[in-house]
Amino acid sequence: MILKPKVKGSILLAFSGGVDSVVLLDLLLNEGHEVELFHLDHQLRPTSARDAEFCRQVASSKGLQLHLYQEDVQAYCEERGLGIEEGARKLRYELLRRIKEERGLAYIATAHHLDDQMETFFINLFRGSGTRGLGGIHPLQDDLYRPLLSYRKSEILDYAAAKKLTYVQDETNFEPMYYRNQLRLELIPEIEEDYCPSLAKRLEQTMEILREEDEFLDQLLEERIDLDKTLYPLEEIRSLAPVLKKRLLRKKFRLSYPETMAALELLEEKTTGKLLFDGKMLRREQDFFYFGEIPEENKVTYSLSLGTNEVKGVLLHIDRAERPYFTEDVHSIPEELVEEPLVLRHRQAGDVFQPVGLGGKKKLKDFFIDEKVPLSKRDEYWVLASGKTVFWILGLRKAQIPLTGKSYLQVRVEMQNLLL
Repeated sequence: MILKPKVKGSILLAFSGGVDSVVLLDLLLNEGHEVELFHLDHQLRPTSARDAEFCRQVASSKGLQLHLYQEDVQAYCEERGLGIEEGARKLRYELLRRIKEERGLAYIATAHHLDDQMETFFINLFRGSGTRGLGGIHPLQDDLYRPLLSYRKSEILDYAAAKKLTYVQDETNFEPMYYRNQLRLELIPEIEEDYCPSLAKRLEQTMEILREEDEFLDQLLEERIDLDKTLYPLEEIRSLAPVLKKRLLRKKFRLSYPETMAALELLEEKTTGKLLFDGKMLRREQDFFYFGEIPEENKVTYSLSLGTNEVKGVLLHIDRAERPYFTEDVHSIPEELVEEPLVLRHRQAGDVFQPVGLGGKKKLKDFFIDEKVPLSKRDEYWVLASGKTVFWILGLRKAQIPLTGKSYLQVRVEMQNLLL
């Protein structure tokens, strides 16, 4: 057996003490890798302490660093509403990631093999997964290294016997108490015996093809659209093929198939609307689509006074003047119009605005709509106001001011970055 693919660099091995991880450790050491071991005693069965002690002995005999954790996985899963298999996996990877970063190691290695891939294929098939799920796990994906994926369990057992390697066995692997075990012990052997003796080879080929196609679709999406944005012009989304729209939705949100189809319907509709997904939002905003966190209402108000005012990095210099003066950065407001204290804030319901060049007043909401300012961007603009009367939307438009005042408040904005 050889490692496929080969990598260079230090490795943190998820080491259960079972035959798969024992064989992988032997192969890694034979190739001269710097290896550290990780073991999680999940306390889910009486023999878990025995496994932990075995891992200690292996690490000691080979002079390897062992990161041994004992956690109540049952309680961890109950607190988070997770199934045992899902929760145990989540906790393992949380710990593996932490150790890898703390120790400055290059890779996390796991001893998944071809039988694991076959089980994963059927689990995802029965869930109705697409190319990503059916493609299974990758031999090398970023820093996750799984070099035994092309080997059957029988080959691993043969290698261990030939090398006289000792290991422990998780007796629950032979009990159909978990869904994955049922596939391993019942369904897959029946298919291989009665329908497709070469099932493993066929599935390996199929999953490789699906992974390649999945990677191509990811690449195609990245070429067509900037995945780091939260706001997309309507036409940019509409130009995508449906398969790329679905992929974009899955990149932005963790969605079930019904949620994906509901979101896709919103992308195809010509009306406004929104959908919420676990703290995130998809919303049609005039000629834009917003993909991102649910915006928090911004109701902070800052009172202004004569002199220099600094608000979130925006400098406003306010002086009294007998005559109005206007430039790009200066606005003059008749004091008689300032019936309530002058403030800097964000938009509020009922705000009224008379934009320069418009004959009359309009609601601030309507002005934003006319200017095609997306809903998710409106709370980013600072508003200079007195009560519900808006004098200036900083960085966007000033209000039309009558020049009949006896005295004026002259407001000069110094900074250019007027958005939050």
